[in-house]
Amino acid sequence: MSELNKQTSPMVFEPKKINKYVVEFNEEFGINSWAVTKFDLPKFKDFKWQDLHLEFLDPIGPSTTQGLYRLIKNAEKNRITSGIKPIFSYYIKCLDPCGVIVEKWKISAKNYSIDFGYCDYSKGHTELQKIHMIVEPSYCCVIQ
Repeated sequence: MSELNKQTSPMVFEPKKINKYVVEFNEEFGINSWAVTKFDLPKFKDFKWQDLHLEFLDPIGPSTTQGLYRLIKNAEKNRITSGIKPIFSYYIKCLDPCGVIVEKWKISAKNYSIDFGYCDYSKGHTELQKIHMIVEPSYCCVIQ
């Protein structure tokens, strides 16, 4: 009788999608979440966090360039005046299909570089201005 009561149910799961995310920087920088078009999730190799790449759109307004410049000035101030490490942090929120956070990472940077892109008359009017950033994390942690 107990064998009859046991029903097997299919395993139900929803895989995470690579296009369901929000990246958030401190509000004082004014970097919009929608401006981040591509990024690396944390990588850990040989007991060290690996460099992470981010790509931003740079619209006419609100300007991502200005937001990243505010980040640069703030990071310089933290590094020079108080020696604070990390110099800035940001969050990656992975979302389910309904927009609910299913995973949240905190990335703390100890160093970074920013490439503000290029200009080129030969590219025509269709190519978008993009900014690339490389972050050297001091640590990364899953907080949700």
